[in-house]
Order: sequence, then C-alpha cells, then structure tokens
Amino acid sequence: MPKRQNLISPNLRTRDSQPSNAPGEIIRLITLHWEEDPANNDRGGKNFSEEANELRKICQNKLGFEVDNFIIPSENPQFKLLNYIEKTVSETNQAKREKRCPALIIFHYGGHGDPNDQDRDIQKRGEAVWAQ
Repeated sequence: MPKRQNLISPNLRTRDSQPSNAPGEIIRLITLHWEEDPANNDRGGKNFSEEANELRKICQNKLGFEVDNFIIPSENPQFKLLNYIEKTVSETNQAKREKRCPALIIFHYGGHGDPNDQDRDIQKRGEAVWAQ
C-alpha cells in the first residue's frame, strides 16, 4: 500500500506568524480594477480600488508580499492589461532565476465580468468583457 503523503505544506503560515517573503521565496500580489470605478452599495459603499488598497496593505504589512496595482484603462484595456501581465510574469521569472527560489504571483481582479454591469435595465449578466 502506498505511503500517504502529508497534504499540508510545512511552509503554510498561520495568521499570527511572521511575514512571508523570506529570502528564499518571491510572492507578489497584483490587484487589478477598472479606471471607471464607482462606489457600490452591495460592498458597503466602497469601490474596487478601495478594496484593492486594503488587500495590498494586509498582504504587504502582515504577510510580507510584494504588491502592485494595475488600473485597467477604459481605452484599449485588453492590450494594456496583457502587456502588464506579460511584463510582470517576465520580471518575476527573472528574479526567480537570479535568486534561485520559488515564486508565486497572485492576481486579484476587483470588478465585474460583463460590460453592462452599470445598466440595471439590461439583464445580460455573466458574459466576460473580452468575449464580445
């Protein structure tokens, strides 16, 4: 009978532990949200940029992650976002090779998935913006 593997990584940190980005690892959090970012009553009046800011503070100050924010522009968003992602992945891979350590990039998207999310009269929900 095969030996059962431990599924819990010894590197997982508890909420009260020390910051994460030890010399032997790279962890980056990238928050993404739209340039046009109105407040939403479903989120207590916060907009996605405020939520992203809070998440970055927690991940940087409490967990020691490297953090960055990308504001998705209204003009030519797909091209600019894909370029940003490609640049971020390339830079992280280079740092990973130089430091000879594992790396993780976490992308957090704050926003909606359909182009009509501001129009309550249109019930066309769940369609990705890029799928048009």
